[in-house]
Amino acid sequence: MKLSLKKKSGIIAIIAALLLAMAVVAFSQEGRPPGPPQGRGFRGGPGGPPRDGLGLIAHDLNLTDDQKAQIKKITASFEESTKVLREQLRSLHEGQADPLKDGTFDEAGVRASAQARANLQVVCEVAHARMISEILLK
Repeated sequence: MKLSLKKKSGIIAIIAALLLAMAVVAFSQEGRPPGPPQGRGFRGGPGGPPRDGLGLIAHDLNLTDDQKAQIKKITASFEESTKVLREQLRSLHEGQADPLKDGTFDEAGVRASAQARANLQVVCEVAHARMISEILLK
C-alpha cells in the first residue's frame, strides 16, 4: 500500500509534534527537586522569616529586637486610634441605602453614601501615612 505525499507529510507532522511535546515535558521536569519549592517560606514557614507579625520587610531589613518592638508599638497605637474610623467605614458600607429603593434610582443617596465613606477613607489614609512616617523617623 502506497501512501500519498500529503498523507506522509501529515503523519510526519503528527509524529514531530508528539516528539516535541514529550521533549518539552522532559526538559521542564529536569533540575527540580521533588517536593515543595525551596527557599523563602510563606508566612513564616520553613525557610521564611520568623512569625513576628512584621512581615518580610522587617526580616529583609535585619531589624533589631528593639526596632521591631518600636514598630509594633507604633502599629498597635495606629490600630487602636483608627478602630473607630474602621468601624464607621464598615457601618457605612453595610448600611448603604438601596440605590433602587422604591423602583427608582436614588443618585443623591448613592452620592451621599459614597461621599461619607470617601471622607472617612481620607482620614484613615492620613493616619496610615502618619504611622509610616513615624516608623521611618524612628
